[in-house]
Amino acid sequence: MTFLNPFVLFGLAAAAIPIILHLIHLRKLRTIEFSTLSFLKELQKTKIRRLKLRQLLLLILRTLLILLIVLAFARPTLKGRLVGDSRALTTAVVLLDDSYSMTASDDQGEYFRQARDAALKIVSIFNEGDEVYVVPLSGVGKEGVPEPASYRDMAVIRSIVKDLQTTSIHRHLEDGLLLAARLLSRSRNFNKEVYVISDFQEGTVIPDRQAAKNRDERFGSDVRIFFLPIGKRELQNFGIESVTIRNSIIESNRPFTLNLAVGNFSPVDARNHLISIFLNGSRVAQKGLDIPGGQIVRSEFSLIPKTNGFLDGMVELEDDDLLYDNRFYFSLHLPEQIRVLLVGSDADTRFLSLALTARAEESSILKIGKTSYDGITSTLLSGQDVVILTDPSQEAAPIVERIASFVSNGGGLFLFPGPKTLPAAFNRAYAPLNAPQLNQVETIASGQESVSFVQIEKAELRHPLFEGMFEQKDRRMAGGETRSLETPHIRTLARFVPSQTSLSIVALSNGAPFLLEQRLGTGRMLIASIPATLEWSDFPLKGLFVPLIHRSVSYLTQEQVQQQSAFTGDPVKLKPISSQRARVIVQTPQGIEAAVSPGLSGSSSSAVFSETLQPGTYTVKENSIPVAKFTLNVDPDESKISRADQQSIRAMTERVGIDEETITTIDQPARAERIVLESRFGMELWKHLLIAALVIAIAEMIIARDSRSDAS
Repeated sequence: MTFLNPFVLFGLAAAAIPIILHLIHLRKLRTIEFSTLSFLKELQKTKIRRLKLRQLLLLILRTLLILLIVLAFARPTLKGRLVGDSRALTTAVVLLDDSYSMTASDDQGEYFRQARDAALKIVSIFNEGDEVYVVPLSGVGKEGVPEPASYRDMAVIRSIVKDLQTTSIHRHLEDGLLLAARLLSRSRNFNKEVYVISDFQEGTVIPDRQAAKNRDERFGSDVRIFFLPIGKRELQNFGIESVTIRNSIIESNRPFTLNLAVGNFSPVDARNHLISIFLNGSRVAQKGLDIPGGQIVRSEFSLIPKTNGFLDGMVELEDDDLLYDNRFYFSLHLPEQIRVLLVGSDADTRFLSLALTARAEESSILKIGKTSYDGITSTLLSGQDVVILTDPSQEAAPIVERIASFVSNGGGLFLFPGPKTLPAAFNRAYAPLNAPQLNQVETIASGQESVSFVQIEKAELRHPLFEGMFEQKDRRMAGGETRSLETPHIRTLARFVPSQTSLSIVALSNGAPFLLEQRLGTGRMLIASIPATLEWSDFPLKGLFVPLIHRSVSYLTQEQVQQQSAFTGDPVKLKPISSQRARVIVQTPQGIEAAVSPGLSGSSSSAVFSETLQPGTYTVKENSIPVAKFTLNVDPDESKISRADQQSIRAMTERVGIDEETITTIDQPARAERIVLESRFGMELWKHLLIAALVIAIAEMIIARDSRSDAS
């Protein structure tokens, strides 16, 4: 037991006063025999014995009364194993949730204002010399930002807390606790404390999967954790969980499907909740959805872009209690011109060139270039959307790294084998493309019971390549009861072996793939099993050839159609810049322009944009010309505003190594000082002592009154 006011204990000497008074009033009585009263002797002895007993009891009660009052003013505390030293310095981390969910309000005002007030009350507990870190949750885990500094000047700390504002950045409390553990591990102060001030929404308690990989920093048993939950109101909030575009080819004046997931993060069902879709500021679709409480509903919207160029899209929900997550931004770029580079000899590219210029309405947006393998440079590739390689051979190996970089950064590649494409040399030289392995170049032998060619047997007609290409009656083409599509006769083919990451789009009657799709980085590749010449098949003469080439080129540009998207607060890596001399500017949704310095990355130059606090659509300009856009949205986890249950919170604290016995929850910030001091120094007993003193005083009054009645 420890006394917070030990000097008051000198007052215990006052407990001797009742004893001294009792001794003074005691006097020895003379015994006088009075014969006529002898019959009362026994009765008088009994009464005197009772009176002495009451006097002794009064003496004990009065002495205890003085003892209890003095002890109460001495403020005794009951210490446990987690209690620190009242004279030791303290290192504390004040982790303050400044996410958008803290903009909600209840009968006590805005959550974040309550959180700041609570933080200021916590700061008032510290003494000069204590080491305090003030950590806004938005600053946790941000790349390129140094760890927060500690302060010992309480005036500076209060100023920092007062200046904090809510931000659009969403972070998880688990990351903040890991940071706090790392900061406290460097401190040598005896008292170590963490204060978490948050609404403890479900989306904030969800663990960060990436941070979960690193658990090097954990809390020791000497660290005290204080949770200060803010906000008690049950809110009605709807949020956009995701906006995706189905794997399709997006072209002007042709419909595409927008997939939408909307969540109702309140317990009350919603009927006919209005959702609107905008393109370039104009409403193009609207729908009412019924969304049960606590559920996510998915819906589809069919949109038709009217023009080429950049399309700024936005999904908007009708208003609810929280407005920050009612808009979701996306951006498309329908190219006004698709730049296609044919690589190979004239003979290998002849039919491809004819096919690309065969359709007037589609070829008008195609800009076709041609070069040999020796002419491929990084500068040339940076100005292309799709590259078509014909008859790749061992001699072309030096340029494979450049092509792989081109595809990884969002470019499209169409590869046609040929007589010079040998399996062993191809697999070795083109390994950077991560292409499926070439097993063999197979020639179809003729026999008495077999034909000397193979045909298309089946196709994945749900693939975007074939969307709208065939009439409904043609959908039973290969592998069905009818073969209404004229397929090529293939005499020789390169048999590629599909990998786990590749997709066989079209297969032949002998089981070999005819067309494969493979992703590399953010780009796509299509790999055919035959060349676009007449050496191995009559494919260029068939009706499938021209539409398939056009659709393939359009499909390979789709990575450029859907612009980048990220969450607010996360850095955005811009796509490679065409020239290191280019002046790169990013224009924010408010029209503010910020210059970006490109950095070298291999053979190309790139840049990272970090000023990503405002949701909306950003425009990337090179030499004042818009070349790309990207969108920023608030993390959908920020929409999950329901208070996390105790099981989820306990699971989070266990993951970061917090002992449940070290956690103290402060439901009322006004009581923070008393609770913290009790946690540091022990539980104060003065209230209990005063209550006991009051009970003894009442008992003393009753017994004293009975004693006077008996004496009379």
